[in-house]
Amino acid sequence: INYVQLNLKDEDTVVCVGGDGTCNEVLNGVVLSKKQNINLVVLPDGTGNDFVRSTQPVTDQIVDRILRGEGEMIDIGKVSSKKGTNRYFLNIAGFGLDGKVVEIMDRQRANGFGGGMSRDYVDDADAQANFRQLKTLLDEVNVEDRGCTEKVYRGLSSRAAEPGHLSHLERPNYDFAQYLNGKVNRHG
Repeated sequence: INYVQLNLKDEDTVVCVGGDGTCNEVLNGVVLSKKQNINLVVLPDGTGNDFVRSTQPVTDQIVDRILRGEGEMIDIGKVSSKKGTNRYFLNIAGFGLDGKVVEIMDRQRANGFGGGMSRDYVDDADAQANFRQLKTLLDEVNVEDRGCTEKVYRGLSSRAAEPGHLSHLERPNYDFAQYLNGKVNRHG
């Protein structure tokens, strides 16, 4: 964030090569720089690349669009803390389980550990305690998720519910559910 803020001078385009985390940091640097009309180009080079997969064509087409000067305006989200700090995001903001998992993984990375199944992590004396802590958290979240799902179902079943269009994030889930329903009903 600070690097982008300090080094953004007269440029009108910032190219971010990385994944969702890098993209998020660059976005925050651009927004917090207070510069206006900055183009953010994202070339995917991360693990998930959720933002690019949900909004942009394949990488070859991204480069062609840059060369032709094409782009799209998109909205960004803003989360403000009680302390007055602001963070901006492109495609997703998480809290609860998301935040807890990030906190646990950041703590593990700070201690020199990578993924949860790496040899170093599994051999760590605290690994089992960490796994138990994570399992307890996931069990609590599952109970909470069930409650939320039941409330959404009751809302959808109410007389006041009206259908609307599916977002680009909901459509694959709906299509997959329809596919499973077709398979179950055909064989069941």
